[in-house]
Amino acid sequence: MSGSILEAMADAVEKAVIVIVCLSQRYKESPNCRTEAEYTFRLHKDIIALRLQPRYYPDGWLGALVGNKLVFDFSNWDKYDVTFKSLVKELGDRGKGGRDEDFVDVPESVTATRHPMTTALGPSHEHTSSSAIWSVGEVNKWLQNNKIEHLQNWLHDIDGSLLVEYKVMRKNAPETFYSMLRDNGFTLLDILRLNRAMNQL
Repeated sequence: MSGSILEAMADAVEKAVIVIVCLSQRYKESPNCRTEAEYTFRLHKDIIALRLQPRYYPDGWLGALVGNKLVFDFSNWDKYDVTFKSLVKELGDRGKGGRDEDFVDVPESVTATRHPMTTALGPSHEHTSSSAIWSVGEVNKWLQNNKIEHLQNWLHDIDGSLLVEYKVMRKNAPETFYSMLRDNGFTLLDILRLNRAMNQL
């Protein structure tokens, strides 16, 4: 982990009210994730654990860190919406800091039906959303409208068709999807806003 990344990680943990810890083998084997998690523990920050790998029960340093904490299981896509609502309920007002614009409202339509997907590599032919034909500029506007424009550097050169492919990955390979977000420094607020925005595609 380079100095700049290490400083950014430390700053993020120090300012965080809650830190998300992911339960997967890849997370456990990541030196960066371990450094962040151990710093979180040393600062006595609240930790919320998300299981991203099916039937994964951590051992070693990750198992000791999580202990008997409540775990939200996002490895089962069929129960994603229920788990998501439970997570938001658990978070409550923590992290709002009195600024409503920094908190993600969860609409009643959070359980709206998603378009069916057929493979892990491509979208279903049944996907007729106009977002599939967006240009790169339109995707950037979508990011801005959902208050995640700072993700443009990470989602650069992504047009509508690739955005749909990314949504497919979230459904069929959630462990990979959320591990990528975590490894690229996405905050909990980033993840919640991105999920909400993708649910509306």
